[in-house]
Amino acid sequence: MESLCSVGRSIKKGNDDRGIGLFLISRQPHIFSNGYRVRFSEEPDPTCGIGFVVPEWVSGKPGLLEISRVYGSGKALPATILIVSLKPEKVEAVKQQLAEFHPEILLFLSKFKRLCVCETNCDLKEEDTVSVLSVSSESNHVKLSSKREHSHVVQVSVEDKTLDAEETCKYLMWRQVFPVKPENRASSRADMDQWIGTLAFPFGKRLKRGTSSVGVFAFLPTAMVTNLPFVIQADFILSSSRESILFDSAWNLGILQCVSTAFVNAFQACVKDKALFPSMSQVFKFLPAQESSYSELNNLRERIRKKLRELNIMPCELHNDKSYFTMPRGVVRILPKFRDILSQMRNKGACLHGLQTLKKVLHLSLDHEKHRAVLDFLGVDSVKKSLDWYAKCIKSCNLVSQASGEDYIELLCFVAENEKSFATKYFWDIPILKYTSSEANVQLCSILQIMKGELSLKYAYDPELHSWLSKCNMEFGCLDKIFFLPSDIQKSLLQHGNSLVICCWLLNSVRVKSCSAFDYGNYLGHYVSGTEEYTKGKKYNYCLFISEHWVKLFGRKKPFLDQNYVDIGDVYAEGGPFLGECTPDKVVLDFMCEYCRALDLPELTPPNVELQIASSQLSMEQAFLLLDWIRLFRTKGLTIPEKFFGSIQNGKWLKTNTGYSSPSQSILPDLTGKLIYNLMKHFLSDISVIDQEFYSYRINMYQEELRFLGVGFGYDDVQRLISTRFKPLAASALRKELAFSLLMFIGLLMQRNAVNEQWLQAMKKGKWLKTHQGYNAPEGSVLLPSAIDGDSCLKITNLRIVDEAFYGSKICSFSSELGLLGVIVDSSEIYKLIAQKASFPAILPSMSSGCALEIPTIDELYNGDEIRHFSKELSAAGVAVDTTSVVKMIAAKFKSLLLSSKLTPKIVLSMLDCFKDRKQTLSSGFSELQWLLTERWLKTRHGYKAPNESIIFAAKWGAISSIVDLPLIDDAFYGIVIYKYRDELQTFGVITDFEAGSRLVLEGLKSPIEAEFITANGTMALLECMKSAMSKSPEQSILDNFLKNIAKSKCLKTTHDTRTSVMKRSYNFLSKFNWRPEKLDEHNSWVWIPNHGGDEGKWVNSELCVLHDKDDLFDCRLYSLYNYYRQELSTLFSSAFGVREVPSLGEHLQVWNHWGSSTDHQVSPAECFSFRECISKNWKLETEETLKQNLTIISATTSFFAWFLKYGGTSFTLSQRLLDIYSSLGLKKVSESVKLKVGRAILTADRLKTPLPRNRLIENGLIKIVLAFLACPRFDMAAKDRQEIAASLLNLSLCESDHPIKVTYCLTSSSNATVEVVTKKLVWWDKNSGQLFIDKLGHRDKKTNIEFGSCFAQEIAEGPMPEGRELAAANLSRIIHIRFLYEFKEEAVDYLLVREHLEFLVEDNEFLNSAFSCSGKSRAALGKRTFNSLQLAPSTPLALCKKRCMSEQ
Repeated sequence: MESLCSVGRSIKKGNDDRGIGLFLISRQPHIFSNGYRVRFSEEPDPTCGIGFVVPEWVSGKPGLLEISRVYGSGKALPATILIVSLKPEKVEAVKQQLAEFHPEILLFLSKFKRLCVCETNCDLKEEDTVSVLSVSSESNHVKLSSKREHSHVVQVSVEDKTLDAEETCKYLMWRQVFPVKPENRASSRADMDQWIGTLAFPFGKRLKRGTSSVGVFAFLPTAMVTNLPFVIQADFILSSSRESILFDSAWNLGILQCVSTAFVNAFQACVKDKALFPSMSQVFKFLPAQESSYSELNNLRERIRKKLRELNIMPCELHNDKSYFTMPRGVVRILPKFRDILSQMRNKGACLHGLQTLKKVLHLSLDHEKHRAVLDFLGVDSVKKSLDWYAKCIKSCNLVSQASGEDYIELLCFVAENEKSFATKYFWDIPILKYTSSEANVQLCSILQIMKGELSLKYAYDPELHSWLSKCNMEFGCLDKIFFLPSDIQKSLLQHGNSLVICCWLLNSVRVKSCSAFDYGNYLGHYVSGTEEYTKGKKYNYCLFISEHWVKLFGRKKPFLDQNYVDIGDVYAEGGPFLGECTPDKVVLDFMCEYCRALDLPELTPPNVELQIASSQLSMEQAFLLLDWIRLFRTKGLTIPEKFFGSIQNGKWLKTNTGYSSPSQSILPDLTGKLIYNLMKHFLSDISVIDQEFYSYRINMYQEELRFLGVGFGYDDVQRLISTRFKPLAASALRKELAFSLLMFIGLLMQRNAVNEQWLQAMKKGKWLKTHQGYNAPEGSVLLPSAIDGDSCLKITNLRIVDEAFYGSKICSFSSELGLLGVIVDSSEIYKLIAQKASFPAILPSMSSGCALEIPTIDELYNGDEIRHFSKELSAAGVAVDTTSVVKMIAAKFKSLLLSSKLTPKIVLSMLDCFKDRKQTLSSGFSELQWLLTERWLKTRHGYKAPNESIIFAAKWGAISSIVDLPLIDDAFYGIVIYKYRDELQTFGVITDFEAGSRLVLEGLKSPIEAEFITANGTMALLECMKSAMSKSPEQSILDNFLKNIAKSKCLKTTHDTRTSVMKRSYNFLSKFNWRPEKLDEHNSWVWIPNHGGDEGKWVNSELCVLHDKDDLFDCRLYSLYNYYRQELSTLFSSAFGVREVPSLGEHLQVWNHWGSSTDHQVSPAECFSFRECISKNWKLETEETLKQNLTIISATTSFFAWFLKYGGTSFTLSQRLLDIYSSLGLKKVSESVKLKVGRAILTADRLKTPLPRNRLIENGLIKIVLAFLACPRFDMAAKDRQEIAASLLNLSLCESDHPIKVTYCLTSSSNATVEVVTKKLVWWDKNSGQLFIDKLGHRDKKTNIEFGSCFAQEIAEGPMPEGRELAAANLSRIIHIRFLYEFKEEAVDYLLVREHLEFLVEDNEFLNSAFSCSGKSRAALGKRTFNSLQLAPSTPLALCKKRCMSEQ
């Protein structure tokens, strides 16, 4: 009471600034304590005039009776009671603050055990408990030897009307005393010699008010949220608002220094106390793993971290039932699966003592993802930093040898599943793989041994096969160091849940492959054959050289032994014992045939070598056997080796009318073909006709095979052969006999109306026809009729007249053929041509016409042509009437203008143009113009010079024109048109090359050359001029002066570094260290571009550069760095200098529009392809709008068509996308725009024969194919629609046409211009009349006429197909064409449907039966489809396996 009633006499130590501040909320606080009943007032006392500290005795209310009612009747009153009558304006604020007391406030107020906040009304009848805070239990728990440390556990509970239930939390309270250091003393705490710090560690859900937890207390809570998992309590010096401690206070910093020590001591005590914390994870949650928002507290974290890292606090697992603690850097975190493997093996009795020599395994309770932050805080190595630990563990603990089969496979599964996390190389040099040795012992090897090829491991998928192969391997002594996995390991491998993952890892990373009996048979090939030629990787082909077919074709020869073909007939036919079993005869041979693909003729696949027997004469049986061999290959769709095929194609084994010849030099013509062959026999002297009688007329059964080998068939092939031979010969002069053969052949083609237009054009343009002007093309040549005198015509015309004296009068009998070739043979046309081309010698020269010298010329229009008859009289009168006199007149006029300085550029250019046009009429060497060679009439950079003192500029002069003063013709004076007359100027003596101008170069070098002006080309040009000049012995003074200046010039480049080489090394250095600028700006946006072929270059802004310009479209606009630097530098240029990968879409549009506006640039297909590819890749709605606004349309060769992809084998996807782009831009497909017109003449009755029977072409096999094709899932066409299409085919009427069927395709452009193409068709379907028109000639030869079959298939396929199904129509046409060639036999159609994956449905079969019921043919109901065996030619043998199947049946 004395302290309360006095000033400056507080019992608190050190002038403590802590207090309640009652007068802030109350005017008259009351105190009842130990018999005292007083109150204090903030108003001054009337007697002494002092407020706040003057007590006033309370004798009235409130008294003890009223206080008891409030506190609770029957409860003992506390020793001290404060009654605070609140100021009216403070009631709500105090109420709110009391209700929000922090629950942890009782932890550090040792005098308080319970804090209850109640709200009572004024008549004391009702009471409402707002909140209750209490310390429900307290106990000492940790026994400490030091008196300065104290630890106990406190449980705090909270009751609040806002909570559903009472909340509690336990706190481990660690209290430690530290002496105050002199450097940390504070004036406000001068009498204090020690710090008392308390740390509260909550285990459980921490109590808090609001969303955050207070982390620092100074007996009462501050507002500091520290993000630390524990609470700090100490006598801190606070700010005036009491919200935070002062971090600039030495007193507070000293306390924080001690907090780290207290935390470390408390943490060590908790780690060792298993009674309080049975799980280590509870203790490690107290570590400050998260950063705080206060830098000083982060310093505290760092001090705690450094101290803990040096302490043995980390629990480890040694798998020996012993507890062990070590430093954080001595433990590793491992993957859960490997931990399970260790535990499983330990439970089975495995010894894991090797773990003691490695980094210790972190205890399971801490090795979880939720503890990652804490473990990272302590510096415990992560899984990624301890990848090599697993290999060391496997080796030190000898896990592979101790593991059972299941555990071993689990270990391999662990390595396989984590291959991407840690490379297999960690396990390369440890013995991790098991195998069975030749002595049946289990051995170990490393992956490295397998990679080096020291041994090879195999396994089979079938356990029985694996065991048998392993025994075989041991029986053979593990040849070529091949070993098998132990049987129990193989069984465990295949039964494992992740066997696929392990097998893939063994195959791809370890090279342990699966092995079948066939594979093992290949490995043992050298052993069973008894030779030493087997090498690893070689593959053998097993053959039966002793078979009947082999002997027929080759005799007893074995031609393929040197090509890895092995004869197994003799070796495997005999039986014998093996692995304790006796094998009967031929059992092994049958096995090899069935499983090792041992083959006989004709199923044997030949090697890529020449077949020697094909170069000898073969008998009929041998020839048929060889053709059967080829047929079987083509039937199976196999590729015949190139050399093998070439030897058969070019070998002379085929019997012909002239002996034995090769297929490529043989034909088998029909009657018409023989006729043509006999007529052209002298021209086809190297071509022979196959002797059908020798082959008993059965050779026709092998037409497809012979055609494949190059044999020509029928009339068409003979015609094509002759046409092909004439084509190259007609390009140059033809002998008279060959020319007549050509004309005779053309006559035959004209008779059959079979002239090929393309071939005919080549004949027209070939210079093979002898004329009086030499050999010329027929087109435009003239064949004079007998009525015209040839000699007279040659004198007055320059026509190309056929040399009748060379060919003789026989040439006139081929006038029709010559006319077809373009030779003019019509008499009236020849007369007109002679009249047009006739010319007579001129009298008056026209030398001066068109020249700018203004020489008067007689006007022939005025005087008439008769003036020419008076040339002698005009010459006597002084008129120039010949070339010599005209030239003299021009020379006089020219010299006059030159002397008067009136020789303008226009006059010189006009004169040169005049000479250019009349160069042919002047005498050789321009003898009339010799006066121009000496006059100085050419304007150069050195003034007017004579032609032999002047140089006309060319590209090669550019290399030295900048360093040598040369008399170059002044193109600024004459204009660039002067270069058009380069040839005329050279004739006059103007210098064009170094050899002629070397003297002028020596004279023009006046001073030494500086290094920056010289280039490599300039140096070489100087040396070339010097060489030429010295060969001509120039004047010594000129040569000495030149050599003097050259000696002082820096014109030779040495190996010293250039800027380009320096820049390349700099870029390589920056790329190697992944240099990146902090930001891209103008200082690092420039790139060095070297000159092509030189050592210099220039700096270019990176915006003008791209990494790749695939087709060099932007060669003049952008710099493609791919052309200057290595590919590895692309990343540096992209990230460090901002260089783009490829040109943008806008730049593609710019270059495209440039092409459109350019008159001298023809867009190539490659450029079109590149542009369209860019548009396709960037296609979107915005791209479409941009193209419509900015794209220039570049015309193609005609105005009708747009360019389309045909470049580089473009994919179907890109082609389809380009179609969509064209469609969106408004372009149409040709198929959508073209119209078909057919001449009505072919439809008239007099042009048609009697209708053909429908079953001649429209057979049930055709209908069956169409129905099956339309029923495939791609169309999903209803049965009714399919059958309607089939009915339209059945209702077609077939009519023959005596004349070719001509059709016209019309295409009309937007400008109404029309393009028409007329062609002939052998088959045409008229949809309107339902008739199928057929060319009579094509139908007659339909079996041999490929064109007729193709045209028929196309019409039938396109007829019923809906629009937009062009691709489907093409597929159907192909199938029908195949069927047409094989005459629609039932078995062939069924096989064809299966081959094309088509199904003939039941409902379609019923329709087909009803449609053909009238013909009397009955068809069985369609059930499971069956097929006959493959039909081969008469001598085609069956395969061995097929023979065996047939014999079993």
